[in-house]
Amino acid sequence: MHFLRKLRHHLPDIALIILGGIALCWIAFKNRYPLVYPDTGTYLYSGWDKYVPTDRPIGYGLFLKATSLRESLWFTILFQGIMTSYAVWLFIRSFVSRIGIRRFAFVASMGLLCFATGLPIKTGIILPDIFTPVALLFGAVLLLRTQEISRVHLIIASVGIVTACCVHYSNAYIFLLVLVFAALLKWRKWVSFNFIAWKRILFCAALLPVWWLTAGLINYSYADKFFVSRNGDIFLAGHFIHDGTMRKFLCIECEKNPRYIMCEYKDSLAGLDFLWDYNRSPLYKYGGWDNSKGVFGVVCKDIITTPKMWTWLAHRALGQSAEQFFSFQLNGWFESPRCDEWSPATTGVKKFYANEINQYGYSEQFNSVLLYEDQNRRQNWLLFFSGAAITLFLFGYRKEFPRIVQLIVFTLFAMYCNAFICGAISIINPRYQSRVIWLLPLLAIVVLAESGILTAIGNRLKSGIAKYK
Repeated sequence: MHFLRKLRHHLPDIALIILGGIALCWIAFKNRYPLVYPDTGTYLYSGWDKYVPTDRPIGYGLFLKATSLRESLWFTILFQGIMTSYAVWLFIRSFVSRIGIRRFAFVASMGLLCFATGLPIKTGIILPDIFTPVALLFGAVLLLRTQEISRVHLIIASVGIVTACCVHYSNAYIFLLVLVFAALLKWRKWVSFNFIAWKRILFCAALLPVWWLTAGLINYSYADKFFVSRNGDIFLAGHFIHDGTMRKFLCIECEKNPRYIMCEYKDSLAGLDFLWDYNRSPLYKYGGWDNSKGVFGVVCKDIITTPKMWTWLAHRALGQSAEQFFSFQLNGWFESPRCDEWSPATTGVKKFYANEINQYGYSEQFNSVLLYEDQNRRQNWLLFFSGAAITLFLFGYRKEFPRIVQLIVFTLFAMYCNAFICGAISIINPRYQSRVIWLLPLLAIVVLAESGILTAIGNRLKSGIAKYK
């Protein structure tokens, strides 16, 4: 009976979370099938055929196989939608002290995020992108929560962070940077971060070894070898070639001592697709992904450890991360390009979800009619007003709500960490920042709710409706 009473008490919130998750899939419903990406094929094949890809973790592939129930990818995006809806609900629950306004804040958040951000694209696509913002929300809850939440929610948030790191390793590096930032501010006793307890920071830090061990054991189960990442040097070499760092370094070093295998390619690196040009790239002339034996890691290590390159590297990293931070436009080419009949995504759906291939063939994405111009326009306006609301709050209320100031600083820096890892270590792509930019409107709603402004707006709406009746 006690369980039933407790369940009845939570039923409204459970219903809201499920409805919010379904609403987040509206773009997939409009498309007539879950969105796919060229990388989707690799995830499908790795999960179903049980092999560790050379260029990404197997974690998301296993997630797809499990959450689709081996029947339909619709189940996967519904799971992603409900997971995201729950993360938003828990975030609001952890930082809004006014109990009466929490559900209103959640409904307002879901409405705005569905209608005017790229979040429905992220929940509706067969990619692990949605796990990055979900991990950041869970991280904020574990580190900064101002309201008491049950142990069950803390366990779910912890498991969510470890899972996010396992499906895409970049999430682990983003989370690590966020933790270092929080620890530094706490150590330096910055006034707004005095509220963080060291035990919370240490608890979150302990999740990273758990991720490392979990990822290594998963790889051991499917590849008979314990490792986490085996081709990080190749990705880093691709980044250095893409931004001109490799050529600058080789032009200096190869004149003195041409000991690097890349020296013979230094004059042909401009415009080279190091990772995917099977004909011209030196990667495929020296063993490819599986057999390059770290030859590219040698030159990457020397680039990083050469003092003459440090100013250049710092300048490039700051510039690229800043550019990535403001690159978040919603564009079909970056978000969900058409995958033709020979694309790995198409062949993957055809092989493992053959009963859905007709739905896939009739989708707007496959027929090149899925556009995001209106969604992008609405997102730009929402971001403008969200930024304005947060700015006005900082000017007028920051002394009254120091914990909200702490949350604002944390969230903005977390978004920057995403931009830094993607832009300064990988490549600049609007898809990478659009996966987290919706955290800004969510943050604005929490700020308005906790400061009492949202309550005033709600009362005005109620009085207006009453007068109309």
